[in-house]
Amino acid sequence: MKTKLAVGLVLVLIVTLGFGCYPTDGAMTGGGFLENCQGDKATFGFNVKGTQVGEGDNYDVKGQFQLVDHAEKLRIHGTFCGFSALLGIAWGECRVNREGPFDFTLYAFDAGEPGINDYISVLIEVKGPDLKYKGTLDGGNIQVRGDLVNFL
Repeated sequence: MKTKLAVGLVLVLIVTLGFGCYPTDGAMTGGGFLENCQGDKATFGFNVKGTQVGEGDNYDVKGQFQLVDHAEKLRIHGTFCGFSALLGIAWGECRVNREGPFDFTLYAFDAGEPGINDYISVLIEVKGPDLKYKGTLDGGNIQVRGDLVNFL
């Protein structure tokens, strides 16, 4: 599993450095939870879809993101404005406990079905220390459809 994840992350870095973060057609969905060492959970769900409009780099991006950090009692709700299925990355704005908006970035890796070794990383740029959630899912599933699948 670690080898697959490492290979996937290296490919993402190569593509990011070589081609930049370009939008692509596709969709990404996911839901599940991460657990910390104390057994506290952060549950999440998201869906995002990108569709090319006309020619060039014009894309229509739709989708939403929700995360609940049960230990810190944080409720996060966001909408996506950018997406690259090629890289498994989506970004947008969110609110944390109804405050914001704050910029956030979501990276998701679909390592196998059903939800075997899937990985998520979420960075929320709030005032003060950024909020970070990342790791292999302790439960749930991520699905990436589009250019990432075609690229690999």
